[in-house]
Amino acid sequence: MTKLVRLSPRADLTRMQHEFDRVFGNFFPSLGFSNNTDNSASWAPRIDVVETDDAFLFEFDVPGVDKEDIHVNLQEGILTVSGERKSRELEETEDVVRVERFTGHFYRSFSVPSAINEKNIEANYDRGVLSLRLPKAEESKPRKIKIS
Repeated sequence: MTKLVRLSPRADLTRMQHEFDRVFGNFFPSLGFSNNTDNSASWAPRIDVVETDDAFLFEFDVPGVDKEDIHVNLQEGILTVSGERKSRELEETEDVVRVERFTGHFYRSFSVPSAINEKNIEANYDRGVLSLRLPKAEESKPRKIKIS
């Protein structure tokens, strides 16, 4: 069977972007979240982070990952999401022609810049998106101060 090989300069650019994000995300933590990735991870899910007055909202794109294979941990102000997307088992009669989806372990870690109400953290997994809501502790919420 013929093996097809696709050349993709975009893969090199993507790796360079991930490295840039890793270096400067840790270098400028005062700009928001410090982002740590594990070099042993096979891939890193795309993520959106939104801050409201009451909470931090995280959305991770993890299609094809079983809910049971995702682990979420918050410890000492560090939010860690890790897991594994398993590869498809091939039959004896099958040969891989092209693979574009990442498989294997993933790991993302963020330093959360405010106190979090840990007892009320919410996690939901729907159609390949992991959504986390980390409510801010009362003492870290912004308050308007009336001037007398």
